[in-house]
Amino acid sequence: MYEFTVPGRPVGKGRPRVTRRGITYTPNKTRDYEALVKGYAKAASIEPLEGPVSITVHFTLLMAKSWPKVKRRSFAGKYVSQRPDLDNLLKTIMDALDGIAYSKDSQVASIHASKTWADNPALEGANVYIDQL
Repeated sequence: MYEFTVPGRPVGKGRPRVTRRGITYTPNKTRDYEALVKGYAKAASIEPLEGPVSITVHFTLLMAKSWPKVKRRSFAGKYVSQRPDLDNLLKTIMDALDGIAYSKDSQVASIHASKTWADNPALEGANVYIDQL
């Protein structure tokens, strides 16, 4: 089993952009976050797993500073139902781990993902667990 944390604000997978010349590219924000995830995965000495793989990702999003203390206390640790979308967040992580944690993303047979609110900036980020099935 491999485990690592990516600190900072999680970024959802951005839609591919197309130039006037017809060239398709990934937005810089998405590409930068994927590179960050790859860096933390490599630092955790992750080696590609063979066969079916399970991924568990918990995203922690920071509450707005403008929220009153009462609202912050009542939302701390609760599930987020706002943007970024969970599937887009997960897609960024899975694309970044392709070729690092597994040879191809079709190996992923089980996914568990969640996103909750955090009141502390140190808690903001993504906790990733990868296991062989």
